[in-house]
Amino acid sequence: MNPLMTFMNFTTKTGFFFDEALADKIDEFKDLFFEILVEFKNSKKSSDDGRGIIYDKQIKIWDKMEKNIPVIRKEIETEFRKIIGVE
Repeated sequence: MNPLMTFMNFTTKTGFFFDEALADKIDEFKDLFFEILVEFKNSKKSSDDGRGIIYDKQIKIWDKMEKNIPVIRKEIETEFRKIIGVE
């Protein structure tokens, strides 16, 4: 199993161990990550034969990932550090 699926399975099964705000952040991270993954896979199925449209879609998806994933990840990391007593 790849690390992403391991994380998804762990947080799905153990989400109730975290406070509601952290569980919501983890869900937001998972949802956004899968949304980006699906968008990327679907971008390859463009009806246009030219690479330009596919490339443009993938650039927009990449920008979305770079803008949003690190912010949510940092929030989750900060909460985990508080839980384990490292700040």
